[in-house]
Amino acid sequence: MHKHDVKLDTSDLVCPLPLLKTKQAMADMQKGQVIEVICTDASSVVDFESFVAITGATMLKREQNGAQYIFVIRK
Repeated sequence: MHKHDVKLDTSDLVCPLPLLKTKQAMADMQKGQVIEVICTDASSVVDFESFVAITGATMLKREQNGAQYIFVIRK
């Protein structure tokens, strides 16, 4: 389990809102801090994979728990 500095619940939001909310939250974070994002939109899996590839952030964990998708990302 990864310790996170910020937890963001974007459940029930659809693309592109989970990613936009995450980008906004990460803008206030310091390099090296970790955010945990909870989503219910299945398209978020592809969105977050692309996001970390483009931004250079690190995906520490990605899991599905029922209808929830959980991402742990280091800035």
